[in-house]
Amino acid sequence: MSTLEVKAIQAPTGYDLQMPAGHILQVVNYDHSTIFTTTSQTYADTGIEATITPSSASSDILILVTVPIRKHNTSSNDSSGHLQLVRGSTALQEFGKYVAWNNIVSVYNQETVSFCYKDSSANTTSATTYKVQLKTNVSSSGVNSCHDSAMASITLMEIAG
Repeated sequence: MSTLEVKAIQAPTGYDLQMPAGHILQVVNYDHSTIFTTTSQTYADTGIEATITPSSASSDILILVTVPIRKHNTSSNDSSGHLQLVRGSTALQEFGKYVAWNNIVSVYNQETVSFCYKDSSANTTSATTYKVQLKTNVSSSGVNSCHDSAMASITLMEIAG
Protein backbone atom coordinates (compact mmCIF):
# COMPACT_ATOMS: atom_id res chain seq x y z
CA MET A 1 0.00 0.00 0.00
CA SER A 2 1.28 3.46 -0.89
CA THR A 3 0.81 6.67 1.05
CA LEU A 4 0.84 10.10 -0.55
CA GLU A 5 1.78 12.92 1.78
CA VAL A 6 1.64 16.56 0.77
CA LYS A 7 2.15 19.78 2.69
CA ALA A 8 0.33 21.98 0.20
CA ILE A 9 -1.36 21.85 -3.17
CA GLN A 10 -0.68 24.73 -5.49
CA ALA A 11 -2.29 25.48 -8.82
CA PRO A 12 0.01 25.67 -11.82
CA THR A 13 0.83 29.15 -13.07
CA GLY A 14 -2.16 30.61 -14.86
CA TYR A 15 -4.74 28.41 -13.10
CA ASP A 16 -7.02 29.21 -10.20
CA LEU A 17 -8.21 26.41 -7.91
CA GLN A 18 -11.69 27.21 -6.63
CA MET A 19 -14.63 25.20 -5.43
CA PRO A 20 -17.63 25.28 -7.78
CA ALA A 21 -20.53 27.58 -6.92
CA GLY A 22 -22.82 26.21 -4.24
CA HIS A 23 -20.18 24.30 -2.29
CA ILE A 24 -19.72 24.97 1.42
CA LEU A 25 -16.30 26.48 2.00
CA GLN A 26 -16.35 26.87 5.78
CA VAL A 27 -18.66 26.56 8.78
CA VAL A 28 -18.62 28.58 12.00
CA ASN A 29 -20.87 27.62 14.93
CA TYR A 30 -21.54 29.20 18.32
CA ASP A 31 -23.66 27.69 21.07
CA HIS A 32 -24.97 30.17 23.63
CA SER A 33 -26.45 29.32 27.02
CA THR A 34 -26.30 32.63 28.92
CA ILE A 35 -29.72 33.96 29.89
CA PHE A 36 -30.59 37.28 28.28
CA THR A 37 -33.60 39.20 29.57
CA THR A 38 -35.12 42.38 28.18
CA THR A 39 -38.15 44.55 28.81
CA SER A 40 -37.10 46.87 25.99
CA GLN A 41 -39.37 47.65 23.08
CA THR A 42 -36.31 48.31 20.95
CA TYR A 43 -33.93 45.59 19.82
CA ALA A 44 -31.05 44.68 22.13
CA ASP A 45 -28.10 42.33 21.58
CA THR A 46 -28.58 38.87 23.13
CA GLY A 47 -24.98 37.69 22.96
CA ILE A 48 -25.95 35.14 20.32
CA GLU A 49 -23.42 35.94 17.63
CA ALA A 50 -20.70 34.47 15.45
CA THR A 51 -18.02 35.88 13.17
CA ILE A 52 -16.92 34.55 9.80
CA THR A 53 -14.22 35.74 7.42
CA PRO A 54 -15.33 34.88 3.87
CA SER A 55 -12.62 33.68 1.52
CA SER A 56 -14.30 35.43 -1.43
CA ALA A 57 -16.42 38.57 -1.75
CA SER A 58 -18.71 36.65 -4.12
CA SER A 59 -19.62 34.09 -1.44
CA ASP A 60 -23.05 33.88 0.15
CA ILE A 61 -23.40 33.33 3.88
CA LEU A 62 -26.11 30.96 5.08
CA ILE A 63 -27.16 31.68 8.67
CA LEU A 64 -28.99 29.09 10.77
CA VAL A 65 -30.35 30.21 14.15
CA THR A 66 -32.25 28.52 16.97
CA VAL A 67 -33.34 30.58 19.99
CA PRO A 68 -35.53 29.43 22.90
CA ILE A 69 -37.50 32.36 24.30
CA ARG A 70 -40.13 32.73 26.98
CA LYS A 71 -42.18 35.35 28.77
CA HIS A 72 -40.22 36.84 31.67
CA ASN A 73 -42.98 37.77 34.12
CA THR A 74 -46.72 37.76 34.72
CA SER A 75 -47.48 41.49 34.72
CA SER A 76 -49.23 41.42 31.35
CA ASN A 77 -51.36 38.73 29.76
CA ASP A 78 -50.59 39.71 26.18
CA SER A 79 -46.97 39.96 25.14
CA SER A 80 -44.72 38.79 22.37
CA GLY A 81 -41.06 38.32 21.63
CA HIS A 82 -39.46 39.63 18.45
CA LEU A 83 -36.12 38.45 17.07
CA GLN A 84 -33.96 40.19 14.50
CA LEU A 85 -30.88 39.07 12.57
CA VAL A 86 -28.16 41.70 12.19
CA ARG A 87 -24.92 41.77 10.15
CA GLY A 88 -22.53 44.23 11.81
CA SER A 89 -24.94 47.09 12.50
CA THR A 90 -27.27 46.38 9.56
CA ALA A 91 -30.62 44.75 10.33
CA LEU A 92 -31.23 41.98 7.80
CA GLN A 93 -34.52 40.36 8.76
CA GLU A 94 -37.02 40.16 11.60
CA PHE A 95 -38.02 36.67 12.72
CA GLY A 96 -40.30 35.37 15.43
CA LYS A 97 -42.42 38.48 15.59
CA TYR A 98 -45.43 36.28 15.96
CA VAL A 99 -44.14 34.46 19.04
CA ALA A 100 -47.00 35.62 21.25
CA TRP A 101 -48.39 34.72 24.61
CA ASN A 102 -51.96 36.02 24.34
CA ASN A 103 -54.02 35.77 27.50
CA ILE A 104 -51.35 33.64 29.14
CA VAL A 105 -50.23 34.76 32.58
CA SER A 106 -47.76 31.94 33.26
CA VAL A 107 -44.05 32.65 32.96
CA TYR A 108 -43.36 29.08 31.86
CA ASN A 109 -44.60 29.29 28.30
CA GLN A 110 -41.62 28.76 26.03
CA GLU A 111 -41.26 28.89 22.28
CA THR A 112 -38.26 27.95 20.22
CA VAL A 113 -37.70 30.06 17.14
CA SER A 114 -35.57 28.58 14.37
CA PHE A 115 -34.81 30.28 11.08
CA CYS A 116 -32.36 30.39 8.24
CA TYR A 117 -31.34 33.32 6.10
CA LYS A 118 -29.06 33.50 3.06
CA ASP A 119 -27.05 36.71 2.96
CA SER A 120 -26.10 37.36 -0.66
CA SER A 121 -25.07 40.96 -0.04
CA ALA A 122 -22.18 40.61 2.43
CA ASN A 123 -19.69 41.24 -0.42
CA THR A 124 -16.58 41.20 1.74
CA THR A 125 -13.52 39.20 2.73
CA SER A 126 -13.30 40.96 6.10
CA ALA A 127 -14.37 39.41 9.39
CA THR A 128 -18.16 39.78 9.55
CA THR A 129 -20.28 39.34 12.66
CA TYR A 130 -23.88 38.14 12.58
CA LYS A 131 -25.95 38.49 15.74
CA VAL A 132 -29.45 38.00 17.08
CA GLN A 133 -31.34 40.78 18.83
CA LEU A 134 -34.48 40.51 20.96
CA LYS A 135 -37.27 42.88 22.02
CA THR A 136 -40.71 42.68 23.57
CA ASN A 137 -43.88 44.46 22.52
CA VAL A 138 -44.91 45.32 26.11
CA SER A 139 -42.30 46.90 28.39
CA SER A 140 -44.04 45.65 31.55
CA SER A 141 -43.78 42.04 30.35
CA GLY A 142 -40.27 41.15 29.35
CA VAL A 143 -38.95 38.15 27.46
CA ASN A 144 -35.78 36.17 27.86
CA SER A 145 -33.72 33.75 25.85
CA CYS A 146 -31.60 30.75 26.84
CA HIS A 147 -33.32 30.13 30.16
CA ASP A 148 -33.23 26.98 32.30
CA SER A 149 -30.25 25.45 30.48
CA ALA A 150 -31.89 25.91 27.08
CA MET A 151 -29.27 26.44 24.40
CA ALA A 152 -29.35 28.89 21.52
CA SER A 153 -27.13 28.45 18.50
CA ILE A 154 -26.01 30.34 15.43
CA THR A 155 -24.26 28.63 12.52
CA LEU A 156 -22.65 30.49 9.62
CA MET A 157 -21.78 28.72 6.37
CA GLU A 158 -19.80 30.29 3.56
CA ILE A 159 -21.16 29.11 0.21
CA ALA A 160 -19.04 29.53 -2.91
CA GLY A 161 -20.57 32.08 -5.29
